[in-house]
Amino acid sequence: MAIGNLMPDTPSEPGLAGEVSDMLILGLLNTILIVGLIVTSQWDGWRLASFLALAYYGAFTFITQVETCYFLTEITVSPKLLPRLFIMGLSLPLIYIPLAILICNRWKKRDVDTENTNIVVPLKQLLLKLGIIAIIYLVIYWLAGYFIAWQNPELRAFYGSPGEIVPFFEHTYTATASTPSIKPCVP
Repeated sequence: MAIGNLMPDTPSEPGLAGEVSDMLILGLLNTILIVGLIVTSQWDGWRLASFLALAYYGAFTFITQVETCYFLTEITVSPKLLPRLFIMGLSLPLIYIPLAILICNRWKKRDVDTENTNIVVPLKQLLLKLGIIAIIYLVIYWLAGYFIAWQNPELRAFYGSPGEIVPFFEHTYTATASTPSIKPCVP
């Protein structure tokens, strides 16, 4: 096991439908997502496996564990556990995705004669688009964090902000001004 006995003794919150049902629902939704991307892709073989594995790992493991690293290393996640959380997320992209491509019969090139529809995007334009997507992600993340998660007084107390909730803009300014990693962004 990647994480073994390094997990904290903090009990997990119950899910909406129960442990087994939640895992089945999550597995079914992930399968539908992955298979849908595989069968609709114009790519096949290693190219499809590599890009889909990278995208899946980035979205489901990397972003989540970066958040864990930033917010929870001083609270519940030990320095030994953190790198193992990144390793734990490798099994799905490295094993399941190539198997799904093989099962969907998309490993070998199809004999369909189609014209090349590759879209070439200049590097500057690609970087600009990725930068805009990253900024949009941060805005959505911050808004959802405040208007959904931060409304819970127990969560605020867990992260060291007990008591009444402060207004959005005041909270945003205080959080950004007091966080060393983003302080240079705030005047």
